[in-house]
Amino acid sequence: MLRYLNALAVAGLLLSSCGPNTTSDKEAPKETELKAKAPAIAYSFVTVGCNRISWSDDGKAWKASPYYNEAHANLTQLNATFDDVLKLEHTPDYFFFTGDLVLAENPDKNVLIDQLKGWKKLYAEHAISKSAVKMVAIPGNHEFLYSEAPDYNEVPNEHAHKIWLELMGDFIAGSNGPGKGGPDSLIYDESKLTYSIDHKGDHFVMMNTDTYDQPGKVPAHWIVNDLHSFRSAHPKGHIFLFGHKPAYDAGGAATGDASDPGFAYNQAQLDAIWDAMDTTRSEAMFSAHEHLFWAGVPAGHKSWQIIAGNGGTTLETGDFFGFTEVQVMTDGTVKAISHGRPVPKPDYGALKGTTTPRDTFDITWSGK
Repeated sequence: MLRYLNALAVAGLLLSSCGPNTTSDKEAPKETELKAKAPAIAYSFVTVGCNRISWSDDGKAWKASPYYNEAHANLTQLNATFDDVLKLEHTPDYFFFTGDLVLAENPDKNVLIDQLKGWKKLYAEHAISKSAVKMVAIPGNHEFLYSEAPDYNEVPNEHAHKIWLELMGDFIAGSNGPGKGGPDSLIYDESKLTYSIDHKGDHFVMMNTDTYDQPGKVPAHWIVNDLHSFRSAHPKGHIFLFGHKPAYDAGGAATGDASDPGFAYNQAQLDAIWDAMDTTRSEAMFSAHEHLFWAGVPAGHKSWQIIAGNGGTTLETGDFFGFTEVQVMTDGTVKAISHGRPVPKPDYGALKGTTTPRDTFDITWSGK
């Protein structure tokens, strides 16, 4: 039988070589068939932080401009990002806003209250608030810290914890985080500031990166335990972490600057979390704080650090404002796409140009 099949195969080759060099529809896959075989988007989400105006913008020209708003947000860029998100080919399930929504950083608690109320008003006035996109907001240092002359070093705002929980409850998606005390020695109940949620078999961890009363502190014990608990119960799910301050900066260095404490104000805290991310095959940590876009894998590790701090605050480097889209595909792969638009002058001024994809990264866990 094998010889008979081989003979038929040879005869077929001879016949095909004698005929015209054409290919029938049955022999060549159609374009629609090729598309059908390509992985589809199972779901997606977007993330960005740092949309507040800059201190240098907060002057007479700003207050007299048509762009002024009570939140002290870069309204032009905020609305542009909201518009762009609603125009995406695949509507995201979530929008994770990783802090510095407002300028605040003021010891007068009423300033933070007024600005957060102003931000909620801006959000409510946009169509995204009535869309299927779930907004989740995480506090940044401009919401939870303040600074004063002469050194302007940031210190904890004792009122911020209560203010955020009272005003921003609609943008808090979970409540399973750590309570007061515990192995992280927490002064306040952090259960709605650092917490986790599950979505379509995957895991999302929100982190308050300025846990009272130490700038740069996160409840590391709780986060590490949460990561391992999820991975133990879900061997195949994706894991994503979100917090305002990154663990690693755009140069790939640990963020331990004493004047602006990040994760590495306590190196043991950073090591514990990132080692747990590697061990649990977590895809990435998404952050802001640095006013730029950067994506990379810190040396010696396997999980990605993505900084999407290009929401509208004056950039430290780079030439575009925008947001990051993450697509989780049906074949298990994960893509991160940085969308951007040109920076106007001033930063909060009229739009300049259109938003386009600037870069795409395959952030699927590979273990390499």
